[in-house]
Amino acid sequence: MPSVAAFPTVPVSVLLVAGLIVPVFAGANPRAQTEAAKTPEPGFMLTLGPVEAPGIDIRPYFTAVAAVLRHSWPSKIQANLITRGDKGIVFVRAVILRSGSLQQGSPILEIPSQMAKLNDASLATVSASAPFDQLPENYKGEKLELRIVFRYAYLPEAPFKELYESAQRAVANQNYTSAAQLLETLVAQDPDYTNAWNYLGWIYNRLHKYDKAEDSLKKAIEVNPRDVFAYNNLGQAYAYQKRYDEAIPQYLKEVDINKNDR
Repeated sequence: MPSVAAFPTVPVSVLLVAGLIVPVFAGANPRAQTEAAKTPEPGFMLTLGPVEAPGIDIRPYFTAVAAVLRHSWPSKIQANLITRGDKGIVFVRAVILRSGSLQQGSPILEIPSQMAKLNDASLATVSASAPFDQLPENYKGEKLELRIVFRYAYLPEAPFKELYESAQRAVANQNYTSAAQLLETLVAQDPDYTNAWNYLGWIYNRLHKYDKAEDSLKKAIEVNPRDVFAYNNLGQAYAYQKRYDEAIPQYLKEVDINKNDR
């Protein structure tokens, strides 16, 4: 169990499965450039990783799968009338058989967003991308279960990167009050910026303002239910108050999400 609080110094999306996540930006594929006038600006991101550790370095295979998804996604964004202003995170689980085809009943929604069209576009992207390449020869299983996270207008860099980085500088100077003020300004303008809520909760823990830490971290989890850092920091907020019965489930949830955190 972690003994100190953690805060995100890199995008949370990169840490869902350490070392095995492949981030992909919609619209970056040269094959899709001819559709640039018809599709939304590049502003969406997907990440993918295995549900269970595969036992081998399978990153080249994920890169190939990601390339296919990247090619299919812009047309599904367009078909579902999704605009840059539509926000949401969609978690999809898909099972790829050894042949590269999808298992019957796959893909499925693991955690839907609040916008049906985002959910539909995400499922349609995976379905339209199959069949994929065959599973690697050195992979011993007969199927591979993936978690694919589609982020619509949730780029970690935008739109308030400067405020976030100013808060980081304030923390580096141990000026936690100023950092909290900066992040409060940020989340007031963009309440869906999950990294900012998480960082704000960590800072309020340092300031011993545990009620505010709880509120911030619960908001981070609401925006991204698989944010391992938010569960860790929420556990810390409870533990600092000796509310151990509430802290333990948060740590267990963190470990359940991030199987590598053992």
